[in-house]
Amino acid sequence: MFLRAEVLVRRGRAEEALSLLAGCEEPSCALVRADALALLGRLKEAIEQLGPLEQAAAEGGADSEAWMLGAQATQRRGVLEPLPADRWKRALDWLGRAREHDRLDPRVPLLEGRLLMARHNREEGVPALQQALALHPRQAETWFALGRAALEGFDFDSAARAVEALYRLAPDSVHGDLLAAERFLLLEESERAQSTIDALLERDHDMPEALALNAAVAARRWDRQAVESRLAELDRRFPGQALGAATVGRLLALHRQYAWAERMLRTAIERRPAWSEPRGELGQLLLQTGREDDARKALAEAAELDPFDKRSAFGRWLLDAMSGYRVIESPHFRIRVKPGIDEVVAEGMPEALERMHAEVSARFGHEPGEKTTIELLPDHEFFAVRITGMPGIHTMAASTGPVIAMEVPRRGNPRKHLGTFDWLEVLRHEYAHTVTLSQTENRIPHWLTEALAVSVETKPRTYETCMQLAQALRTDKLFPLERIKWAFVRPESPNDRPLAYAQGRWMVEFLESTWSDRVVQRLRERYRLGDDEDAALRATIGIGADAFFDRFKLW
Repeated sequence: MFLRAEVLVRRGRAEEALSLLAGCEEPSCALVRADALALLGRLKEAIEQLGPLEQAAAEGGADSEAWMLGAQATQRRGVLEPLPADRWKRALDWLGRAREHDRLDPRVPLLEGRLLMARHNREEGVPALQQALALHPRQAETWFALGRAALEGFDFDSAARAVEALYRLAPDSVHGDLLAAERFLLLEESERAQSTIDALLERDHDMPEALALNAAVAARRWDRQAVESRLAELDRRFPGQALGAATVGRLLALHRQYAWAERMLRTAIERRPAWSEPRGELGQLLLQTGREDDARKALAEAAELDPFDKRSAFGRWLLDAMSGYRVIESPHFRIRVKPGIDEVVAEGMPEALERMHAEVSARFGHEPGEKTTIELLPDHEFFAVRITGMPGIHTMAASTGPVIAMEVPRRGNPRKHLGTFDWLEVLRHEYAHTVTLSQTENRIPHWLTEALAVSVETKPRTYETCMQLAQALRTDKLFPLERIKWAFVRPESPNDRPLAYAQGRWMVEFLESTWSDRVVQRLRERYRLGDDEDAALRATIGIGADAFFDRFKLW
């Protein structure tokens, strides 16, 4: 009975689920009943259903089933009301006891993996999910969770394998459709994402996750009216839900639509004040826009609600560490630097940066509307957390638009420092990103902003780069437009990223030499207005993306 009710809740048919569960006193029924009540906005009643499950897990004679239900009850309750840290720790302890009780039960590592992934703990979450899959290879929930984990790391091949597995288990798999739609959305294939969601909603027109993704597809098309309409439809069916606003806000933040994303995330927070995820996402967004005080507040609130969220913890550590940084101002820049030896670099920057600003802004015919913050970070760990919220990134500088973070050039332990480099040349490249992102309202394709950043560098193309391009052309290894972005974001070989930089610059040369030196400026305007790549090319040069790539190779 509870399995049928669980399916009904997943499909948004909460009232039917409650009717089916009427009179059921099994603990598993209480868990599903709480989900149905929460979906209907009856939060107090949902919490009342969850309390006894936690109490049963805490009793001396509790068994594995009680521990697993208690841990799930805590996780659900943590979205509905604030919980102290010891309650979260207790839930993890219950799952540990359940694992000790039966190491062959695949449900335990599945629950552990989902709990850890919700706290951005990939290092422990993914292995737990993989263990669950090894114990039960036909468990759809595990494939779905692993697919979601892959998408968080932009591992689209692994996500595709998860989708295929789900469809093998059931050709009309709801999990498969949801995962496929989200994958298409992140790949910026909005038409395929929309068709997948449309087919799913035709079968299950009340499914909350599908309705939320439907609004996210409209957001990726920059269609504000459609977003509001689709969120209103979700509200009509499930009043007061935060899922739609949170899903849209997360996607918009990923695409640097900062103001719009902030509004969506604050709506989600207002509707579910105890849910830590939107607050953590908001904190990361505010970090990327240089609003340190606001970011500190949001991350502190997220950590108070969920003290085990690793991403928020890293963000707070970074802000605390940078709280005493010195600020050096110039007309167009705000330099933040750790007091001490790093100031030697910072104090020599303003005059050179202002000259660079004049050159780059003239090149693109645009100036950002506010000062650009440049943060000089002492080592690689600081830099990685500053840009991604987690350590593990391998470059010396990056721009989020309003903020450019850069490691201080320094020799030393290669695990901490990348060595010496031409800091002005690096900042020239990153500032080109800041300018072109500002000029297009952050809608410029990744390859083009990278290509334009390379174009303002003062060093000529090297012989090795020429040979790399020639070899890629000769062996048909140049990236088509739908793939080149991911060569930057998730390269499959050490050669991918440098080839993508070089090819992007080459494509700009092709555009300017074949049409005019103003064609790229017109392209940037089309992107600002919301055109996708194909539409922008057709509006400026009269051919679409595929024909552009064919003509580029011939050129």
